[in-house]
Formats: sequence, structure tokens, C-alpha cells
Amino acid sequence: MKKLMWMPLVALAIVAFISGCAVKQPAPAPFKVCNLNAQMDQYTQKADNFLIILDKSGSMRDGTKFNDAVTTLRHMNQTIPDLKLEAGLRTFGSICPFAKKTTMEYGMAPYVTKEMCTALAAQKTPSGASPMDLALMAAADDLAKTKGKTAVIVVSDASKIDDAAAVAAATALKKRYQDRVCIYAIQIGTKMADKTLLDHIVTAGGCGFVANAADLASPNAMGDFVTKVFLEKAAKPAPAPAPAPAPLDSDGDGVYDKDDKCPGTPKGADVNKVGCWIIKDLQFDLNSYEIKTEYQDCIKKVVAVLKANPGLKVTVEGHTDNTGTKAYNDDLSLKRADAVVDSLVGKGIEVERLTAKGFGFSKPVVSNDTKEGRARNRRVELTPVF
Repeated sequence: MKKLMWMPLVALAIVAFISGCAVKQPAPAPFKVCNLNAQMDQYTQKADNFLIILDKSGSMRDGTKFNDAVTTLRHMNQTIPDLKLEAGLRTFGSICPFAKKTTMEYGMAPYVTKEMCTALAAQKTPSGASPMDLALMAAADDLAKTKGKTAVIVVSDASKIDDAAAVAAATALKKRYQDRVCIYAIQIGTKMADKTLLDHIVTAGGCGFVANAADLASPNAMGDFVTKVFLEKAAKPAPAPAPAPAPLDSDGDGVYDKDDKCPGTPKGADVNKVGCWIIKDLQFDLNSYEIKTEYQDCIKKVVAVLKANPGLKVTVEGHTDNTGTKAYNDDLSLKRADAVVDSLVGKGIEVERLTAKGFGFSKPVVSNDTKEGRARNRRVELTPVF
């Protein structure tokens, strides 16, 4: 009868012992998250995936190590901005003290903050050996179907780990994925000897760094860590090219300097497409140098320009089409120039301001192959003399 009375007490003691062995995570303390979403205009996404490798081995039972690890990851999870990511959580450790085991707890799957939070909250009992090398080897297969770049984040006190095997596994992971993988580490605890292993693992990854969990406790520090792992500064947009300088038209005749073959045209003068002063609309009949009555208004406009510029002298240049001989057209073109000089003098322009020249058919403005083209070439142009 006395034995039966002791049995509940023994059972209660066993339960108490087991409960004492389990590491219970306290309720999450409030954490004011660094809002990286508000800064995303400054960054571009660097990592397309991330895989957490969490140490759940027996060494993490010391003090608050495991709680510190999970809390740090919870804060990281809350700080990651709204990015399109694939994510996973792998642990290593075992209930059996001598078994070497690694377990994929979550993913790889499209990253959802709440789902990762749930997966982290479920991690409660660190125990057993510390086969970090097995976790890193398994990570290589975890990432097989991912695309883009992956951040592998190892969270461990790095105690009681086969250093050479872990570094070899990290090296193999890097060799398989090359620049698609960077390895980062968060040290739990402060032993420098243990940090050395994490340094070697990160070095094998080629592009990560080691941080200490204690240094990531503030929102800004965690924000900086997440930024370095998941983001990179956005390239500044190339400055807009300076607007091309406005084309110059130095003489204001409507023809840009680059196309103007007759610079210095006086204001108000009519010009052709290459900026040469013409008596607009004035054309001569074939074999004629007579200025018809209907062209007198054209002459009057030239007179107005010359009177507005009393110091200006001009060369009056006569032209022909290519009908007939050169000698005949040279003479005819000069007669056309003389006819315009006479008309200008008759309207009050001093003769000493005017010089007549004939160019025959040597300077056509259009082809002489058509009737219209030949008519346009039977003309007079004016060139200012400076």
C-alpha cells in the first residue's frame, strides 16, 4: 500500500525532470521593427532565396543560447521587407545524444513571414550532437530547385563541431552553386575560438560575413544586417543627357548656320533653302532678261531691306538654266543681273552699292532635268558685301 502511495510522486518527479530538460521559449518581447519597406526606393533585391541553418544541438542548451538564437531569427523574420523570396529552415541536432541528424523544418517554399514565424516558434528542444557538416551538405540539395541567388544563414554557437568537416561542406556548397550562394553566420555566445570556425565557413562561401546575436538586438542593427544580406544599393540613374544646344541661326534668316551657305543675310531678306538672299518669286522667261510687271513688288521688298541697311553693299548675281551654250548663258545671266541693278537704282538705291555678276548655268539650285527646275534656275540672287 505504501508503494502505491509513492508511485504518483515518482511519476511527478520524472515529469519535472523531463520538463526541466526542455528549453521553453519565453513569450516574444515587443520589438520595434526597422521599417525597410519605407527605404526600398534606395535598394534593389540582392537575394532571391534564403535558408536558415539553426543549431539545435546540446551545446545550445547552455543558458539562454537557444532562446537568443530563435529570438534573433524572429526579429530578422519581422525585419525582412516585402520581397519575393523562397525560404527554408533547416536544423541540426538530435534527441538522441549520440545521433547525428539534420532536419528540414520548413520550405523551401515561397516566403511568408507568418509561416516562418510559426516554424521558428516550433523549435523548442535543443539536444544531441552538432553535425553542422551534415546540415550544410543537405543544404546543397535543398537549393537544387531554387533560382537566382541564395543567402545561407548559419545560426550557431559553433561549439563541439567538427571544424574540418563543416568547412569542407561549406566549400562543397559554394563549389556547387558558385556566385549563386553567399554564406552568412550569426554567432550565439562570445567565445572567440568558436567564432573562428564561423569565420572559416563564411570565408569558404566567399561573400558573406559573421555577426554576433548580441550585436543585432536593436531594430537598427537588425535592419542593417537584413539590408546587407538581402539588399544592395540601387544604382543611381544616369544623369539625363544635357539638352543639345539649340541650332544657331546667326543672321536670323530662318536657315541654321550649319546649312547656311550665305551667312550675314540682312534682316527682312527672303532666302532660299541654303540661306542665300533671293528676289523671291522673280523668274525670267527662257532667253529673256526682262523683269515683268508682276515682279515689281519683289523688287520693292529688296529696296526696303537696302534702305533699312544704308551701309550695305550687295552683289547682284544672275543665273540661267542649262539651255544653250555656256557663252550665251554667261552673257544672259549678266544681263539679268544688270536688269535688277537698273530696277533698284530706279527706286532710289545708290548705284555704287550694287555690283552685277553673271554665273550662267554654273550654280543651279535644282536639277535642270524638268521644266519646273529650269524655271527656278532662271533667277537672281543677292550677296551682301562686307
